[in-house]
Amino acid sequence: MRRTEAPVPLVAAWVQTERLPKNPIPRIFGDWMKRGPESKRTLELINLLRKKAVENDAAIWKKVAWRLGQSTRRGAEVNLYTIDRNSKDGEVIVVPGKVLSSGSINHKVTVAAHSFSAAAADKIRKAGGNCMRLDEVVEHNPKGSRIILME
Repeated sequence: MRRTEAPVPLVAAWVQTERLPKNPIPRIFGDWMKRGPESKRTLELINLLRKKAVENDAAIWKKVAWRLGQSTRRGAEVNLYTIDRNSKDGEVIVVPGKVLSSGSINHKVTVAAHSFSAAAADKIRKAGGNCMRLDEVVEHNPKGSRIILME
């Protein structure tokens, strides 16, 4: 069996069947990359923080919302020894990320964070401190006064 037509190169056949975008770079890299948090809980928390920042003229909640909106690679991870070194007895610490259990804590502090490791929460409670979620601390202190932000 003989072919009378010349074979069509694969690239030319692909170009004929598919339309190329004007600028393929954003389509290749932009559509699949994460641009921030995707969980419903985190997005609701960010919206709550922004709302409370505007209502109460509290810049700290705006800063926390901005930090939570970043990608998880840039998220804050704070160890207990950092909290112990930079806080005093009875203070309220806000971490816009995760609290990890490296180190120990020797005084009572209230720590509000997006999440805690299980060992970190145990160590804070054994020292007499409190572990809170960020939405709880916003409801207790909407003005954001006397709060230390650790990143």
